[in-house]
Amino acid sequence: MPISDSYVGCFSREGVSASGLGEAEFESWVRTAPEHELAAVEAFLIGDCESRRGMPRLIKTRSRAAVIALNDERSLQETLALFAAGADDVVGKPVHVRELLARIHAIRARIEDAKEAVTRLERLTVHFDGRDPEIDGASVWLPRRE
Repeated sequence: MPISDSYVGCFSREGVSASGLGEAEFESWVRTAPEHELAAVEAFLIGDCESRRGMPRLIKTRSRAAVIALNDERSLQETLALFAAGADDVVGKPVHVRELLARIHAIRARIEDAKEAVTRLERLTVHFDGRDPEIDGASVWLPRRE
């Protein structure tokens, strides 16, 4: 049984709807899912897979949901790389589902608080919630300074 099935079962026992997808299926879904489906997602948990460092940025292009990466082995390099890639949190496994739910709640609370934190200067809009700035409504990607 894949590890994602275990987490799905644990979330279900806590009364939270969850589903697990394989890497290719997940990437395809994030790229093509209707807006209302993505808006219903409160958080994404990313396990170990080849494209995991690219997933947070892909998710954040379409969703404001929390992105938590799960690490099999505690590695400072991997943790820093995942944060640099846009993950909101990085958690070592094993981790209890209740801890994940608490982390998701904390991230969502910060996101809700940050929704109000926007500065508009003529054509420039600066968001203080992790989104890229915009000029005339078009997102402008800025390199990170890590």
